[in-house]
Amino acid sequence: MTIKKIIILVLVILNYSLGVAQEKESGYFDNDNIEDTLEYKFVSDSIDGPIYECKIIVGNGKKYSFNLGVGFEGISFFNCGKGCIETSQTKVGMMGFDVSEIYKYKKEYDNWILEKRTTTYVDKKKEVYKPKNPTGIDGKEYKIKKGTKKK
Repeated sequence: MTIKKIIILVLVILNYSLGVAQEKESGYFDNDNIEDTLEYKFVSDSIDGPIYECKIIVGNGKKYSFNLGVGFEGISFFNCGKGCIETSQTKVGMMGFDVSEIYKYKKEYDNWILEKRTTTYVDKKKEVYKPKNPTGIDGKEYKIKKGTKKK
């Protein structure tokens, strides 16, 4: 009887640790009028912070998969308009802050490119970062082609 209880306990623990809840968001993440799905779940911790496994399934069935490293555990994704993904993280406490990143789908890169990162502190002070080179949601950096201006 004790062995049975131990096996059940081990299975429950494994189920909890391996089956971390997968979150889903629906929206128009690319630039068409067909609803898409963004799925994400926490997969591991690293020295630089938690890693989330993300998958975007667009209306035509194409899948984009990438890992997203974040500053701390607990991230939310939102559809901020056609072709737009916003991520949001909140660190609570006296020295707390909110970090929001806005990514726009760019057909020429076939990726969601970071438009800006806004950090808002508890004293309402804001810092806005805009990357010099296009950077995808998957972390890939692109070179700006000569003769083209960044919008």
